[in-house]
Amino acid sequence: MNSLWADPRGAYAILGLLALGILGASMAPGGLRDGPRRSRRLIAAAVLVGAALSLLWPHFTRGRALDANPVSAPSTQLAGAWLDGIDTLRLGSDGRYTCNGPRCTGFGARGTWSTGDGASLTARWSDGHVVTWRVVTYNGRYRLALLPEGDVAAAWEGRLYFERVDP
Repeated sequence: MNSLWADPRGAYAILGLLALGILGASMAPGGLRDGPRRSRRLIAAAVLVGAALSLLWPHFTRGRALDANPVSAPSTQLAGAWLDGIDTLRLGSDGRYTCNGPRCTGFGARGTWSTGDGASLTARWSDGHVVTWRVVTYNGRYRLALLPEGDVAAAWEGRLYFERVDP
């Protein structure tokens, strides 16, 4: 659900499919004027409207859940525990980190971290490997994402990784 509602194009696609469904129900042989079939077609159209509205409801009530350009986060707000499934990343206030878990995507077992402009976090593994993360917010919580440079929606697969855990 998060990747669909992070971009309004998903809502436009659902609205388009709804319009095509209602158009198809009204253009069927006999249309809505055919007495015996009229009630069935009206029920089908009502079901399509209900299904589309139930899918669109989060889009109307929550707006955009993903903020790819949040206000810069100071490093004091980023230090602490982050979770991604069973993986736990601990960003120390001294600029060091440890990551425990089977995957620890984008982080080695230990290394150092720094922030550039507050919207990015650079992890330097103990072996010298460097990965730059983007600090975003999703539903008001800090998350780490591997976003492409430039247009965020252009090549991003929609996967958010570690989420900041409240202290």
